[in-house]
Amino acid sequence: MLADIDELKKMLWLDERTRAMFVHFSVYNANFNLYAACNLIFRFSPGGVITPIPKFKVRKDNRRCL
Repeated sequence: MLADIDELKKMLWLDERTRAMFVHFSVYNANFNLYAACNLIFRFSPGGVITPIPKFKVRKDNRRCL
């Protein structure tokens, strides 16, 4: 993960003034008919500490296809 953050810094997506990075994505598991909304927040402190905050919401799709 640190290598990915270094790559983002090289590409000027992150710098010393960045305080948070948000990553949002959704996934679907067809075997169990489940959707998951994934929210990852990475907080950057002024001292260089990275605090990850993961949040996941899983839902079953109850709709029927005809």
